[in-house]
Amino acid sequence: MAARLAAPAVVPAQLVLGSFLEGLGLPIPAELLLVTTPLTGLAAGPALALATGGYLVGAAGAYWGGQRGGARALERIARLGGMSQAEGDRLSALFRRWGPLMGLVSRFLPPVRAASLWAAGALQVDPRRYFPAVALSTLAYNGLWLAAGHSVAPLLQRALGWIAPVSGGILLTLLLFRLVRTRQGRGGLW
Repeated sequence: MAARLAAPAVVPAQLVLGSFLEGLGLPIPAELLLVTTPLTGLAAGPALALATGGYLVGAAGAYWGGQRGGARALERIARLGGMSQAEGDRLSALFRRWGPLMGLVSRFLPPVRAASLWAAGALQVDPRRYFPAVALSTLAYNGLWLAAGHSVAPLLQRALGWIAPVSGGILLTLLLFRLVRTRQGRGGLW
């Protein structure tokens, strides 16, 4: 019997929400959702569409957030870092020029991912050039994680077969230990 991680109706919402929050820049490991998707029974095509769509909506939110207040924040960060105005202008021009390339590779670089979306908005990188690169990168990235999940799904199913009883036994032991310690503190077990 195959192990299932979640009810089928919950999985699409988890994929969309997890990917959306990751797109906003929160440290959500949406990769884990993608890798374990084969265990839920959700087909790869819909999973890829849901995760990619959720991420792109979140990425648009991060870009918009960068447009709203990012320029002032970048100026402050540059001043604190000792960057001159000319150096800041040169860096901004480079990012505007090569921003779509950054959108293409940033999805594969977790620490850079959120910062690049925010910076692209703050530096007014053309979204018509930037977001197609982000979309292509997100499709490739999510597809790789889904493929990894499909290749390790049999191993995960076997692992879940023994992880659930072992973790349940550990939890039960800890609860019993806590109960005994609490009762001993009150003057006895019974």
